[in-house]
Amino acid sequence: MTVKKQTYLLFLLLHSLCYAQTNIQIYADTNCAFIGDVIQIQLDVITNQNIQWPDIEMDISPIEIQKTGRIDTINEEQFIRYSQKLTIQQFDSGRFVIPSLKFIQANEDTFYSDSLSFQFLNIELDTNNRI
Repeated sequence: MTVKKQTYLLFLLLHSLCYAQTNIQIYADTNCAFIGDVIQIQLDVITNQNIQWPDIEMDISPIEIQKTGRIDTINEEQFIRYSQKLTIQQFDSGRFVIPSLKFIQANEDTFYSDSLSFQFLNIELDTNNRI
């Protein structure tokens, strides 16, 4: 790749970052666990305005939230970074989906996170052994 192409791509990347108003990221430490295991979720929002945080407990039902961290707010030069950690748990086996979470900015613009899918597996029990 020539230097001219690299410079052009760098310019496009920086240009898109300067005009990006809101970036929402949601990720988990795993997408597969046994029933009763906990999964850590991180939710990060970078925006240039105040936002309305969704009611996550209601939005992700029937997945149970075991711990909800506080929403950390960091004011950077031109952006505000919001961050929250969640610990979830499920006592039924199967596939469960956290749907896209809705964030509303002060100017009424609406942004959505990606959805997350989890598989909760049964634990095999040995019924032949005595306790």
